[in-house]
Amino acid sequence: MVREDRIKLMVKAAVYEKKEEKDALSVGKYRKKDYVFLQMLKTAIMSAVAALILAALWFFYQPESFLDEMKLHTLLLVFAAVCGLALLLVAAYLMAAYFFYSRKYDRSRDKNRRYGLLLKRLYHLYETEEKTKKPAGGKKSDDEFAGSEGTPENLL
Repeated sequence: MVREDRIKLMVKAAVYEKKEEKDALSVGKYRKKDYVFLQMLKTAIMSAVAALILAALWFFYQPESFLDEMKLHTLLLVFAAVCGLALLLVAAYLMAAYFFYSRKYDRSRDKNRRYGLLLKRLYHLYETEEKTKKPAGGKKSDDEFAGSEGTPENLL
């Protein structure tokens, strides 16, 4: 017999698995501090690379006369300023990444908790259905044997 409430729960579970497979379910593999640290590490590397690329582009697209007139001292000051701006950029991105990925982890954990509760309800529906099932053909189930009459030793 098909039970409508069980089907609804199964559909909800399948939709959740399909929709959140890459995000929430994969986040559940980590502890919060590990997940946030990993994402911040990725952000730091990528923002540092982006800052270096921007600095290189700025340097290479300067007119030749600008670079010829610069003295070594001035060039070192410009390089230090660019490195300082790159560090500020990386720090800003790291702060943003910390808050963003902490919030994402918390939301994913809540979604996974609701998914777990949904699976528990589905499991309990199956359990109660199994308990209320009657054996077919009037036979007694194995756990209803009483006494020594139904034991295999006495049947021989």
